Amino acid sequence: MINPKDEQNWKGNIWIGPYALRRNKCQIEYSRDGVNWFNTRDDTFSPEELRKMKEEEEQEENEKCYEMQYKLYLQRKRESDEYFLETGEYDSFRLAQIDDDAYESYLKELEKKNIEDETLDESEIEEEEYLDSD
Repeated sequence: MINPKDEQNWKGNIWIGPYALRRNKCQIEYSRDGVNWFNTRDDTFSPEELRKMKEEEEQEENEKCYEMQYKLYLQRKRESDEYFLETGEYDSFRLAQIDDDAYESYLKELEKKNIEDETLDESEIEEEEYLDSD
């Protein structure tokens, strides 16, 4: 008998343990413990277990995509650096990076200005409240 709660059958929230299969009147049934039988593999899990498995699978997929994109970024950056060393000119990757850096600086300044404006607005409100209370 398989213990569905045994940690060896789980990798985080993902079931890696075995399934039992049986045919019952021309229909295949699934079990994770050999005792409780269901029409689908998903039915062998609680809704909460399914939700957690799906979330973890999505997270793993996102991490794989991020790693692939980061490796590609590093490769393109290395190629761009080599191009600059060989020619003394910027390629499209470097130009896009310069534009991105400039935009990030612009956003930081804008955010700083908005925080300053909010602070001024708050002090004006406090001043108006003070004047109104007289």
